[in-house]
Amino acid sequence: MRIRATLSFCAVFVLVSGCRDAEPEGPAAPAAAGVTAEAEARIVQVETVSAETVMRDDYLIASGTIAAKQTSNIGALAEGVVEQIFVRVGDRVRKGDPLFRTRQVDYQRSFVEAQAMRDVALAEVTRSQTLVDRYTPLETKGVVSGVVFDNAKTALEVAGANLRLRETEVETAKQAL
Repeated sequence: MRIRATLSFCAVFVLVSGCRDAEPEGPAAPAAAGVTAEAEARIVQVETVSAETVMRDDYLIASGTIAAKQTSNIGALAEGVVEQIFVRVGDRVRKGDPLFRTRQVDYQRSFVEAQAMRDVALAEVTRSQTLVDRYTPLETKGVVSGVVFDNAKTALEVAGANLRLRETEVETAKQAL
């Protein structure tokens, strides 16, 4: 029994002597991997709690305006009656997406008319070029006066300018489609 008491006393002594406040005399214990001394000094003890649902009688009442993050002014390049709408309020659209379609009948007719006027101007250029080609040798021989030849060349230049104008009108009508 005495042996048992002695062993118990020794065990308690060893345990109590290991629980002291002094710093260890050997090298300092290594910090956790990747943790600096500054970070260890800033460590804060936190407490976790569970969330709970609570009925509240006070409400937040606010007034204001909700606005879009980005707005754009849109419009048609050509006027006309809207025939079909492709998007609705709240839809996301990208640059180049069709929003609506206008009635095409008037624009198709304008395009066909512009092509016909271009063909007339092309025929006028061909006719004027034929006259200039015909009058050139005759003018050098003196059979045709210089005035008549100059009028033919001027008519060719006017017909060429008219043809360029009509080609521009065709392109404009084509873009309106």
